[in-house]
Amino acid sequence: MNLKSIVFYAEKGRIMKRSGAAFPVLLALGWGANQAFLRADETPAATASNAPASLAAPVRLSSPPDAGRGWRTNSLGMVFAPAPNPQVLFSIWETRVQDFAVFAAAVNFTAPDPIAVRSDVRSSERDWRHPGFPQNPAHPVVFVSWEDARRFCEWLTQKEQAAGRLETHQRYRLPTDAEWSQAAGAGKYPWSEMLPPRAISVSNAAATRSGADDDRRFFPPPAGAGNYAGTEFRALDTSFRSLKGYTDGYLQTSPAGHFTANRHGLCDLGGNVWEWCEDWYHKEMLTKELESKLPFYNEDGGGKTFRVLRGASWLDSNPAILRSDCRFFEFPDLRNDNIGFRVVLDCGSLQK
Repeated sequence: MNLKSIVFYAEKGRIMKRSGAAFPVLLALGWGANQAFLRADETPAATASNAPASLAAPVRLSSPPDAGRGWRTNSLGMVFAPAPNPQVLFSIWETRVQDFAVFAAAVNFTAPDPIAVRSDVRSSERDWRHPGFPQNPAHPVVFVSWEDARRFCEWLTQKEQAAGRLETHQRYRLPTDAEWSQAAGAGKYPWSEMLPPRAISVSNAAATRSGADDDRRFFPPPAGAGNYAGTEFRALDTSFRSLKGYTDGYLQTSPAGHFTANRHGLCDLGGNVWEWCEDWYHKEMLTKELESKLPFYNEDGGGKTFRVLRGASWLDSNPAILRSDCRFFEFPDLRNDNIGFRVVLDCGSLQK
């Protein structure tokens, strides 16, 4: 499939149109952008612009790491942990609205109109401050491009080096695709380690040797697995594709640290928002199995057109897209309401 072809990707009522001659156009059909579905513990007052500056929920761990050994907190209150590389510390949550707001104020950040529209809202009305649905400062920032995320990392590096919090050989950046994979672990799905150990039998041992796996044991995901397109979407339209038997209580984004963290203490490596990675997207990144399920993902623009996205989002329910080894991709200047980013702290070495 080449870039002149047009691919329609229908996922949960949204259609994405790709063409080599135009930027992606994202259309959300069938619901008003300003409608919200709030959990009982997230009141409208908590989403107001005058909400407290720090609202991150306590992190819940599926299996606690080594008592925070090697963990680090920066000047914005972002917490970093080895995952597991002690030289590259991952933010334990996605970059929050409150983090991005400090950057935006410091550099007088203004973004062009995002290349994303809904059928009932003009793109100029939606940006990282006003995504079209309620957020509080602890929610992951959205409507940020790969270029915006890189700029945030450069600013934060300069800020903390100037304040003496970082050495000159240390810096903030986006994770590489390989680093993200290592942090996510070897589980087929982000919630794999939340499941009880698989009973050993002759049949499943043979399936393991052949590379096959029975997806039925992973679905529905266990409670607290993450923010995906659960059955809560049926509150708006029963035609929405959703995860049968699973609800997370959030129609769009959820606060940082709300869902169970993985063994490294990282939250939302599955769900909430897609996360930019440093790499260009190459179709070879996709396994043959996933390529058969997502054939349009082989459109990589020659390997220097799209940047990698990992982790799926609140908008996704397709089991193939929810897999830990799935890569998505977008133009580096694209901004959308289900794309954010996670920062890593590269501790480097004096030899670098």
